[in-house]
Amino acid sequence: MGRVALVVTRPTAEATPQRTRVPFPDKQTKARTDREKEVSIMWTMTQAGFVSAVQHRDEPSQLMVRARDAQSLISLAAEAGVSIHKTPHADYPYRVTVTKQQFACWMTTAVDAIDYPNFKGKVARTRAGAYLAALHRVWGVMHDIEDPDARKSTNGGC
Repeated sequence: MGRVALVVTRPTAEATPQRTRVPFPDKQTKARTDREKEVSIMWTMTQAGFVSAVQHRDEPSQLMVRARDAQSLISLAAEAGVSIHKTPHADYPYRVTVTKQQFACWMTTAVDAIDYPNFKGKVARTRAGAYLAALHRVWGVMHDIEDPDARKSTNGGC
């Protein structure tokens, strides 16, 4: 099984690939290479659900993967062989602690399961309910960050 790369790498003459820093778009017109950020994963929406992955506060070699509903963590917990912990007074009420490799393997499984041309359509057939409704709202809200000229033709109006 392949692994999901959490950082972008580029081949070099040496045996070890080097990290490539990918700048995020900025509203400023000048280049701001001193403020580039590496590509990383935090919020992830899969057929299983929505999760938030961050470095564990007390165990830096581990990830804390949080969710709003337990169902979103079931497949990760099963694959990693860990329990889902209920944390009703925290920002996310469900959590699992996994290694980065366990999370990467779970993400690889999710990528390998992509067999659809439309994510929301697939979720409508597999999970639906409140999760599907939330996906539709997120999809709509993300229009707020669309580039102003994204819908303008670049080939003379054709």
